[in-house]
Amino acid sequence: MFVDVVAVTGKDEGDLDAVVVETTAYVSVKCDVCGKDVNRWISRLNQSKHTYCSKECRSLDLTRSPNAVCPVCQKQFHVKPSRLNSTSTVCCSRECMGIYQRKQTEFVCKRCGKTFLLRPSQIEQGKGSYCSRECQLSDYSSVGNPNWKHGFSGHTGYYRSLRKELTSDLSKEQWEQILEHFEYRCAYCGKSEAEAGVLHKEHVIPASRGGGLTFSNIVPSCPTCNSKKHDKTPSEAGMFFIKPVHFINE
Repeated sequence: MFVDVVAVTGKDEGDLDAVVVETTAYVSVKCDVCGKDVNRWISRLNQSKHTYCSKECRSLDLTRSPNAVCPVCQKQFHVKPSRLNSTSTVCCSRECMGIYQRKQTEFVCKRCGKTFLLRPSQIEQGKGSYCSRECQLSDYSSVGNPNWKHGFSGHTGYYRSLRKELTSDLSKEQWEQILEHFEYRCAYCGKSEAEAGVLHKEHVIPASRGGGLTFSNIVPSCPTCNSKKHDKTPSEAGMFFIKPVHFINE
């Protein structure tokens, strides 16, 4: 161990208050790869398990066993475990990563049969079934989709009723009849669609209590009234319809 002590005195020889003492303590250790002597601070010895004299020795460290294979050059190399657990592909160098990202794979669209190319990063995202957004939407909104409900397959209330095994048979024509009955207004406060911004399909009997997406259980509601009613019935929430209805089973 080497210790350097440097003392700096003040202007006057007898001025002891101006003395500054600097102590530097370091040890000589050997590089784990080439065996070269390297000076290291004592305080930093416990911060790392390995000692290297240069970046080249660090990259050539044989004590770290390879745990990954480059998908481009098939070279075995070592990476951090956190990178292995990630979904992105790991290459041995930037050059290989650039080659890997430029590599494209050919796929066939499930909807129109058109061939298209995708990069590896797009394949990792789950793409590869459709050539465009239009083909994806047209395939989801068609008779071939078992979940298609005549334009209501994207409605969250339909999927919620499906998960709870509740009845969900409200058609687009029935929803138009309900809107016409309430004159395109909120069934509770009377706000128009322009004033409310949007009219929700509100369950009179909440889905949490077994109410399905049916003609006898749905009324139009503004977001405020829908949030106010929450999981209660209209009578429990103290809310009343602006018009009498004969198709509601409250």
